[in-house]
Amino acid sequence: MHTLRPKTWDFYYKLLGERDELECNDDPNRKRNYFATSHLMAKLLAVGHASDEGMYDYSGVKTWFKNVNIFEMDKIFVPINHGHMHWICAVICMTEKKICMYDSMGSHGMEYLEAL
Repeated sequence: MHTLRPKTWDFYYKLLGERDELECNDDPNRKRNYFATSHLMAKLLAVGHASDEGMYDYSGVKTWFKNVNIFEMDKIFVPINHGHMHWICAVICMTEKKICMYDSMGSHGMEYLEAL
């Protein structure tokens, strides 16, 4: 089974971010969205580090947002590579104060929800 590579997601999210910026420039009342890198969740959960696998580790990503005020965003989109088999999209709705998980395979994604 083949899955999209992380670079593909990062490129796509970069395009979405550029489009979002243009739309915000056209409508100054529109709140921005943030499109996270495909490595955010893996780094946040220390994936690939045998001693800490699956453990929440904010220190690995705390500098990733130093130039972004996430509380001014409308939504934060987070791609998640689930088991290196398929991708899940988590959307943190800042205005609505909720997190939505979109998974075509139907997993509940609790480990990701708890980390976010």
